[in-house]
Amino acid sequence: MKKIALLLLFGGLTLIEFSCEKDENKTGDVMFWSDFNSSPIKVYINGDYKGRIYSYYGNAPDCGSSGCVNIVLNAGTYSYSAETEDNSANWSGSITCRGDDCTRMNLTDGKATPNF
Repeated sequence: MKKIALLLLFGGLTLIEFSCEKDENKTGDVMFWSDFNSSPIKVYINGDYKGRIYSYYGNAPDCGSSGCVNIVLNAGTYSYSAETEDNSANWSGSITCRGDDCTRMNLTDGKATPNF
């Protein structure tokens, strides 16, 4: 009887382990945008150049909007840095990418503000 109970317990745990999707296997969208009228802004994720913001919006644009830096990343937390091409402003911090979602980060005058 104990063997059957152990087999059922092990089988149930195995089923649970394989049926749960792990977030780190998902990807999500991250978009950097700005309402700060400056020279273009270069964006880096974990030290790697990802693109430049060259359009400015009064309100948070939809993910994938042109003139923004749009990136697909695995779910997780990343460091970012950004700077205007004329070196008049810079930003740094961390951003969390959630699987199957879009995270928007506004690089504005003197600060960065996440928009979900």
